[in-house]
Amino acid sequence: MPGETSYNYKVVRQFAIMTVVWGVVGMAVGVFIAAQRGPPLDLAHREGGVVKRLMWILWPSFIVAGVAEVVFFTVIDPQELYLLGEPVTMSRLGTYSVGFLLFWALTAASSAFTCFLQRSSREVNRP
Repeated sequence: MPGETSYNYKVVRQFAIMTVVWGVVGMAVGVFIAAQRGPPLDLAHREGGVVKRLMWILWPSFIVAGVAEVVFFTVIDPQELYLLGEPVTMSRLGTYSVGFLLFWALTAASSAFTCFLQRSSREVNRP
């Protein structure tokens, strides 16, 4: 039909691919952090352990960044974005990747700030 529009499935496919790619990257980061525990095996469970704090920061921020990306790019087409008054010239795939990493950095900063505020008086006042 002459006036009929078609849906661009390529965009959906690219978005799905990047979601899987960044999901694998996030899982790899988690596995890498878990592998760094080494002996003793209770490093993640010790009070104030570095791995424990990293997991508190990275996992929730990863999940929230994924949700934020889905919501953001459901509403806004990557080809219609402007940065400092200029149109973004990256491909959709590149925009999805950069968008996810920016959302992850923002939500990781928020989680890190929450961890900072949860410190006990003993941790704050330690010499």
